[in-house]
Amino acid sequence: MRACHIFDTIVAMRHVDIEERLLRKRLAVRVIALRNEKDWSQSELSRRLGDRTRGRVIRLEKAASGLSPTLGLVALLAKVFGMTPMEFIAPVLAPKDPKLAQRQAVARFQRDIDRLHRLVGAVRRSAD
Repeated sequence: MRACHIFDTIVAMRHVDIEERLLRKRLAVRVIALRNEKDWSQSELSRRLGDRTRGRVIRLEKAASGLSPTLGLVALLAKVFGMTPMEFIAPVLAPKDPKLAQRQAVARFQRDIDRLHRLVGAVRRSAD
């Protein structure tokens, strides 16, 4: 059975419309901030995650496109940082800047309008 990837789950939720690339970047910022708060090196975080090398932490912090974190990894990161998975992931999902959230909502709305215009145009062309 395929591991459940957190971004697949989040993006599948209708009330969250965030690009996976942006989620990876926000997750990277979150991991770096929490690691720095604890004054841990990448090696120390890797050790606490049960990894032998820093590879996974490096990919997480670089927001590597080849890494789509599983729900299990998010739960493990939360545990390592001493919080619940929801406390860990909530800042990744909701930007703190309300103007950014508003700009994102406007951009989503504009994309929907553009799609609707293209659809109407296609229907009109097919009717002719």
